[in-house]
Amino acid sequence: GFLYKEQLIELKIISDSLFQLISPILEVNPAQINKINLNTADFKTFIIHPYFTAETINAIIKYRKQHGEFKEAKHISRIKSLKEETGNKILPYLTTN
Repeated sequence: GFLYKEQLIELKIISDSLFQLISPILEVNPAQINKINLNTADFKTFIIHPYFTAETINAIIKYRKQHGEFKEAKHISRIKSLKEETGNKILPYLTTN
């Protein structure tokens, strides 16, 4: 799922020119995003998502092994090796339920 239309360009799904043409009729619904469970997801589950790099995934899994389950998704900010920008980008796609 997408949070905003411009992700189609950011993720190189469509060209800028096509985006400009169809943007007025595009709709996104963030409520329909399938979130990834921080406490149960494995590497294969995370890597399917375009915002998750191997480095980010390994940091999440390592932190989870060392500290136990995440109580809230926003607690990814406690992972010292995770850049704030990356954390902000992936947070909307995470859950602990």
